[in-house]
Amino acid sequence: MTINCQDCGRIIYWDDEMKEPVKSIDDISAPPYVTESGDLFCSLCGPQYDEPDEDDYDYEEEGELST
Repeated sequence: MTINCQDCGRIIYWDDEMKEPVKSIDDISAPPYVTESGDLFCSLCGPQYDEPDEDDYDYEEEGELST
């Protein structure tokens, strides 16, 4: 059984002897990445899901972040 990335379809590959950071094993496989919400992606796609969207912020007219 293989586990694939939900975003790009790469095979998620993990070996206990891997040394971090490993971004990609080859063209079709990459190490796993678990987002803050608990979703599983490859290490190439996962970090973008943890970055906040600019639309999620409420900006005041002066451009400062409102609290």
